[in-house]
Amino acid sequence: MAESELRARRLILFAVAALAAGTALAWSLFLVREALQLVYLSVMLALGFGPMVRWIEQRHWFKGKRHAPRWLAILLFYIALIALMVLALQIIVPPLVAQARDLGAHLPEYSDRVQAWLVAHRLLRRPFTLAELVERAPSPNDTMFGILGAVNLAVGVVITGFTVLLLSFYLLVEGEELFRGFLRWLPKESRPQWSRVAGDAAVKVGAWMSGQFVLSVLIGVTSAIGFWIIGLPYFYVLALICGIGETIPMVGPIAAAVPAILVASTISLNTAIVTTIFLFVQQQIENNFIIPRLMQKQTGISPILVMVAILIGGSLLGIIGALLAVPTAAVIQILVREYLDQRDAL
Repeated sequence: MAESELRARRLILFAVAALAAGTALAWSLFLVREALQLVYLSVMLALGFGPMVRWIEQRHWFKGKRHAPRWLAILLFYIALIALMVLALQIIVPPLVAQARDLGAHLPEYSDRVQAWLVAHRLLRRPFTLAELVERAPSPNDTMFGILGAVNLAVGVVITGFTVLLLSFYLLVEGEELFRGFLRWLPKESRPQWSRVAGDAAVKVGAWMSGQFVLSVLIGVTSAIGFWIIGLPYFYVLALICGIGETIPMVGPIAAAVPAILVASTISLNTAIVTTIFLFVQQQIENNFIIPRLMQKQTGISPILVMVAILIGGSLLGIIGALLAVPTAAVIQILVREYLDQRDAL
């Protein structure tokens, strides 16, 4: 066998082995894609929490102007974060439970009122009695399966959130050591460059996190003013829900709008319509003007790229993709800029 033929066979075998290994790796990554998404989300949250943790760490909490240990700063930050969550639940849950009870007590009256409006506007042929509505309602088995499904989803969300926060905690504690270990795998001459890139990425992600906070406060304040003008009860609670909902792209604002519309429906149908129009206009202004310009100011990404990043992230990975679209685009922008600067320097 000629040496050239033997070399060609070896090259073919290597190509086949490389293709098989690449396919196996891609399939493995596909199988664990949900876990990788949570890890990536945890990394971004750890980077976003970093500036606030450093602020706590740099305060003089002890005599002799000693700084707080990093683990204590992280622990204090998480205690404050959990306390804010508990406080928000204490503010939100009791009024919503009371409003739900009131809605249930007056449900027949509201049903008659809505059906009368629909019949008057020729959207319904005739009003239905309460017995007919109950007869047309889903069967108890379907309702039970729906409730169990909702409970299962809620438990899954809570477990996922706890896992992400716990992983972010450990990344904050051991992140610097892990990054130093990563740098040891790189050539010495490129380590300063990657340290600079990592620092820039941390700054950008921290700016994105602060931008999300500003956006939530802005939506919460404008919602409170709007709900107060409309005349909704518990307007401050509903506004707090809207502000919290802004932390979850796409689904969050829609889910946060439901309680406000339900509460408005207990007053009158016109109030519910006005509330729906207000929330719709607010979301359009936010999505098309506030978010792009705010994120441009915070991260340096142009508004059109912000909108494109959110659309692509949401299409690829759903809620998590939309949530991480802007910080991911900021990191990619840093990497591209570093590559172009290095190429121009050659």
